[in-house]
Amino acid sequence: MQGNSTSALQHGTAARIEHLDLIRGVAVLGILLMNIISFAMPVAAFANPTAYGDFSGIHQWTWALIHIFAEQKFIAMFGMLFGAGIVLMASREAPAGLTHKQRHFRRLGWLALFGLAHAWLLWYGDILFTYAVAGCLAWLAIHKSVRALWTWGLILYALPALLLGLMQLGMQAPESEFANDMQPYWAPGADLLAQEISAVTGGFVARTSERAEIIFGLQTSQLLLFTLWTALGYMLIGMALFKQGVLQGQASQAVRMVLLALFIPGVLLVTTGVVSDLRSDFAIETAMFGGMLWNYVGSLGMALAYIVLLACWANRGWLPGLQHKLKQAGRMAFSLYIMQTLIGVVIFNWIGLFAQLQRFELLLLVVAIWIAQLAFASWYLGRFQHGPLEWLWRRLVSGPQRSIVK
Repeated sequence: MQGNSTSALQHGTAARIEHLDLIRGVAVLGILLMNIISFAMPVAAFANPTAYGDFSGIHQWTWALIHIFAEQKFIAMFGMLFGAGIVLMASREAPAGLTHKQRHFRRLGWLALFGLAHAWLLWYGDILFTYAVAGCLAWLAIHKSVRALWTWGLILYALPALLLGLMQLGMQAPESEFANDMQPYWAPGADLLAQEISAVTGGFVARTSERAEIIFGLQTSQLLLFTLWTALGYMLIGMALFKQGVLQGQASQAVRMVLLALFIPGVLLVTTGVVSDLRSDFAIETAMFGGMLWNYVGSLGMALAYIVLLACWANRGWLPGLQHKLKQAGRMAFSLYIMQTLIGVVIFNWIGLFAQLQRFELLLLVVAIWIAQLAFASWYLGRFQHGPLEWLWRRLVSGPQRSIVK
């Protein structure tokens, strides 16, 4: 998958950013399909759809389609774009008094603080802190070749898959107590579910106390075992894609066809996991880590195919009005990501709809939020230069900025 990294970096910045904005806009909207479950339902329902709520008929179909075509795919795209952004920022002039390296680590330092605040004050499922940590390590690969980036990206991405496989073997080992130990997390009983629902709807202190162990685990042990290496793998692959011109719609036809072809094995792997989970009725021995593994392995190829399709769409210019709105969303993806959390907190925690809506109903809510966010981004960027959090982040990193108002 070698490409001409130099030529990809020398093309016009405006066209390049428009492609990135389009893909980023789709990604930030797409991740809401998964995050809405974490906003709206008990923790166990995210990985095990039978743990809470109605899992029959249209709700089962909703889960299956989102799991196959969305879960892990859009977060993968987001991570690859983050890696591409590291290369892009390094190609731009640094602010006065800062080297490129200093700017990079200052950006990530502030991002880590944003992530900590997001997780502890609003929602446990934050990804910003993980991206900040992974981004620090990704800087070490900034000047690596496309081949090296692909190689190390895939190796790092494979590490959590190997660990998931080992955990699955441990789950099925004779006389193992592992399954019994994990049962309360996979399929909590009625008392545990009632306790969680009461805490989440009981105010900030009760909610934070209930989620504290999860948040701490996500930012420590799970970070070191799983999410850091997944995110870093995405970032290195994204850096390779940028240097090859894939994200800018400038890659060779051969590269595009290879990446598109990955969709087929990817969707087959993910679908195999879905069928296995349904046949076992989400038995912990097969579904907890086994189902996760099928999706994890298959999602990367699907995400790469999505990126190629979106870049080709940007090149073709079809549906220019929709493309423009998605690009606007991509320009303020940070703000929209946090906005999604705020909407979730208001609807499910403050208004009290937590554990009240089923999966298809949540899908309809996601579509409504998409429409609202696309309209808001278009309105806002018609009046201001940057999204509010994007502007704040720039100011914290580089000092006073020109007026945000157009």
